[in-house]
Amino acid sequence: MWRAQSQNVILVNGESFTSNRNAAVGRITHFRTSDAVDVVAGEAGDAYPALNRWARRIVFIKPNIFLIHDVLEAKEPATFQFLLHAPGMFALSPPDCGSFKAPHGQVDFQFLHPVGLRITQTDEYEPPPASWSNLDLSEWHLKASTTAKIQRQHFLTMFQVNGRKAMTDWARIENSFQISLKPEDSDTTYRVKLDDQRFEVSGGSIDWHFTD
Repeated sequence: MWRAQSQNVILVNGESFTSNRNAAVGRITHFRTSDAVDVVAGEAGDAYPALNRWARRIVFIKPNIFLIHDVLEAKEPATFQFLLHAPGMFALSPPDCGSFKAPHGQVDFQFLHPVGLRITQTDEYEPPPASWSNLDLSEWHLKASTTAKIQRQHFLTMFQVNGRKAMTDWARIENSFQISLKPEDSDTTYRVKLDDQRFEVSGGSIDWHFTD
């Protein structure tokens, strides 16, 4: 349960970051906040023996939309596995959507890119806790896996909290993603542009530009 497989991370060929924890380093590359939008981005490629790069950008459009963009570059062609965990079973809506509902809230998610992910879930741990640990774990683990081996991979994933639905339009143009998001009960449309080395967020009084 202390391995990467029990965290909301990405695996490479089913493998996690280096087992030498002192070498499993990462860093925050960007952070900016406002009343309407928060942005945080980081780089963790050095923590994975199989990766040259793993940039994760998180855009929080308040009050309930989270957009996560992962940019991965492997040293050799590889498959990638996007992991999620929850204290109960996920409700899946093939081919690319799902949700988890708890007594005090709900989260809906959609894998916008890549298409054709193989999505599975289980309530078993890999490896399972030792019997002597007496751990009574009730948790489900979702894995969204690519099937073809490639060297550069993007994941674009959207989460919406508590059943509120945004008006969303998005497109991939060459090597960049362009997304328009209008939160429920809001008059503002936010536009997010993402590519390998840069990303932008605009809307209302926000006009932010970031370079990795």
